[in-house]
Amino acid sequence: MWLFETYASTEHNKVYSITKYEDDPKKQICDIIIVCGSTAILIEAKLATCRADVRYSGDYKKMRKFIEDRLVCGTDRQVGVSQLVNALNNITGSPASALPEWLRSIRKFIPVIVTKDDIGSSWVMNAYLQKRFKQQKKKYKGYTVTPVVSMSISTLERSMKALTELSFETILEDRMHEDKQLTRPFEAASKYVQRGVAGKLSVHMEVLQKLSDEVIKKYEVKDPTPQPGSVG
Repeated sequence: MWLFETYASTEHNKVYSITKYEDDPKKQICDIIIVCGSTAILIEAKLATCRADVRYSGDYKKMRKFIEDRLVCGTDRQVGVSQLVNALNNITGSPASALPEWLRSIRKFIPVIVTKDDIGSSWVMNAYLQKRFKQQKKKYKGYTVTPVVSMSISTLERSMKALTELSFETILEDRMHEDKQLTRPFEAASKYVQRGVAGKLSVHMEVLQKLSDEVIKKYEVKDPTPQPGSVG
């Protein structure tokens, strides 16, 4: 992910955005893997957003269907939870030669789902995804696999200030430790997520300024000429 490559401490977070199996270069392991020492964080990023007629319908069946289709099982292909389970099954069940060299010695995994929609960091969502993850995963003998953690991209952005100095593993373990049932929003169970607007995102500001300059130039935006008698 661009966020990790741009802001996160490279000392504590090794980012692998091209994650392919050694014995099958066409097959992707997962969207991104962050290696923090002897721990690998497997990340699946989901771009789907929950429509208003589902989010505010008050119909739990509609919401459950959205979650299952977009974050758990999928319709015509694996998504979210099922993708992470498949990756863990392959990693732990394959010979070392089938894996990229940097992944072969890893024995601890943290599965993570990052959503574009803020639903990923909302109340009870993580608990539901963990329940479905627990139902699907195997017993990985010789490996440590934590519960699945979900968060929104907005939450991740507001974690970047801490990630300039810490490992992603530290932030995720803190979230799990503070809320073992995983029912609270990520922010409510983490001391590392900045409240309000994300800070220290200098590259964001540079991009925003560049876009602003281009819009001003393209559309010939100018400050209005003060009228006689006007104030300010």
